[in-house]
Amino acid sequence: MELENKLFKAKILGEIYRVQKEQGIYNGTEGRIYGLINGFEEDINSEIESLNFISDNEVNLVCDQFDPYYKEERSLEEIPPYKDIEMALERKGLHRDKFYSIIKYLYLNDRYTVEIDRINSGIKNSVK
Repeated sequence: MELENKLFKAKILGEIYRVQKEQGIYNGTEGRIYGLINGFEEDINSEIESLNFISDNEVNLVCDQFDPYYKEERSLEEIPPYKDIEMALERKGLHRDKFYSIIKYLYLNDRYTVEIDRINSGIKNSVK
């Protein structure tokens, strides 16, 4: 049953990509679309591997960096620059790509916007 479920989802994704390709909003290959629709394991596995899962624990790691400033336990003047936070989180095992994704997610959900603006992350300009 698990295999059928995987194939069904791949077919749906392939059809979505096909429609998006016709509209000019998907830049993947016709081969990838064909592979998904027709159950080619290589294409299905490649799509699965490209999924970017971010756990609650990883989001909490980032939130923990901003909480003292959000709760006004510390002054915004004391907030470290983007690179310093990024390096501190990398030492805790959070890759910088995930850090950027998380702060963008938080910003788009109106969470820690003042703090994120303050660290000069560039997020504000990327979401306009």
